[in-house]
Amino acid sequence: MAPRLKKARIASTPLHGNDSSEAVVHVKQTAIRPILQSYPDLLHDLLDPMTNDEFLNRNFRKSAVHVTVTQEKDREQRIAKLRARLFDLDSESILQHTASDTVFVWLRNTTTGLIQSIAVADLETALALHRAGHATYCRAPPSLERLLVGALLENTGLGCGQYDPTGSSLTSLGRGEVEVFQGTAGHVPSWHTDFQENFTVQLSGVKRWRLQKGSVTHPLRGCTPHYRSPSSVEPQLKAARMIDKNFQFAHPKKDVNAVGEVEEVVLRPGDVLYFPAGMWHQVVTEEPGVSLNISLMATNYAALTCQALQHVLLQKSSWRECVTRSVSTSNGSQSISVIEHLKSLLQALPDIVREFEAGGGAQSILPPCLHYSKFTKLMDKENRIEADNGSMEEESDDSSATLEELPVLEPPFEIPAEHSLTRKAFIKRLETHTLRKNPLAVLARYDEITRFYNQTDHTEFSSHVRREEDDSDENQIPDDQVYVLNVNFAGNEGQESLIRVLIRNTDEFLCSLYGNVSNRVEIDDGALESKNVRNVLDCLIYYGYLVWV
Repeated sequence: MAPRLKKARIASTPLHGNDSSEAVVHVKQTAIRPILQSYPDLLHDLLDPMTNDEFLNRNFRKSAVHVTVTQEKDREQRIAKLRARLFDLDSESILQHTASDTVFVWLRNTTTGLIQSIAVADLETALALHRAGHATYCRAPPSLERLLVGALLENTGLGCGQYDPTGSSLTSLGRGEVEVFQGTAGHVPSWHTDFQENFTVQLSGVKRWRLQKGSVTHPLRGCTPHYRSPSSVEPQLKAARMIDKNFQFAHPKKDVNAVGEVEEVVLRPGDVLYFPAGMWHQVVTEEPGVSLNISLMATNYAALTCQALQHVLLQKSSWRECVTRSVSTSNGSQSISVIEHLKSLLQALPDIVREFEAGGGAQSILPPCLHYSKFTKLMDKENRIEADNGSMEEESDDSSATLEELPVLEPPFEIPAEHSLTRKAFIKRLETHTLRKNPLAVLARYDEITRFYNQTDHTEFSSHVRREEDDSDENQIPDDQVYVLNVNFAGNEGQESLIRVLIRNTDEFLCSLYGNVSNRVEIDDGALESKNVRNVLDCLIYYGYLVWV
């Protein structure tokens, strides 16, 4: 059991800056707060004594936060669990267990000073280069990456806390990686910016960071003048110029591509630095050592909205039509130019958007289930034990099964209490709202997918769906009792759904909804007497087949 800790003492003078124009806010940790102590509240452990709310309201995506350990004796205890999960910082083990396919080694041109980052697939070569004095970086072991990224996405709310640890999803709202940097003495990458939100923990050695606010907020790409390849310049420059018309691809310069003055912070073991996307930084390795960086990313509102609007537009014949040089009129008597046709489509677009919004567009794009992180379900008991113990066994990555092999949701459906309505609450809601089918949702019976396939020739299709964690024949569910719900899938070429769930039908109510082609759903008071009917409604609203308008 973890030792009881004293509450961190906050000095009477302001430790945490209130002005978001500050480049760096400095926080002193006067009472030890071991990282992973409060897991899954990792944000608390990293930034204590700054509170989560204070950070999220005042500093997140605005200014850097530098947390320093004031007592030298506390440094080792603060990072003990992280060090244990990184093999006590053994270089060979870190490289051997990386989630990366390759290890990146920084090579500096002694004439120009420019850095070349080379990908090394061979462990022995990467290790030899590191021992020869070259810095390396690679992703952390998969289980540690899942542990840290999943927690911080949930704690910060980035991507609504959604996370696919396999990294294969095209539609996951939240993403992240954990990189391990093994710095060597004198290693000084030049100034650059990142497009991710970053939390860096110093595990050994000493690094001096120089920081300056960038002129591009919420950047689409980083800016990396320190890499030697000119191929990176054009995509980075054009992305920055979308936001800052005067942006110059160069090292930071005030009023050219940077804001405010340069500030310096020093990271020693146990210290933490958060710095937002778009902040210029240069890192000097003063003493060789290891640092761990958690990079977080999320879908932006433009992408989320445009993907949904593409789904809406593709339901209309005129928008599905292929682009041609000229377009025939409806009666075929004449043709108009592609420009004239596009003008007519764009003129009609505002009405389409207004109709979508008035019909519950925002709720349709982000149904309630996307407001709740899958993190706690993805983190199995073993990972939680490892978080507590700080132990590190032989690495294995079986996270893909979590998302690929969806279990069937069976009644009574488990829905968060605030989305599970009583009969009285349903009736009251219906007095001021209507239930409508989500225009981004498609419901199909599972046997519609499987019945055309010969089971012998197409073994990937099962004639029965199995219950979660039970492969026995007696626990198979007939396909005609299962419905597949897909929500918001036409905004990407792979038609990957933002939400996909399997729901078992237990009574005629779901069948009646399935056969109803009307967009508006009428529910009579008598049906609401049934707890099963209300539970089905709760489920369909929670996962986005139905929306309140």
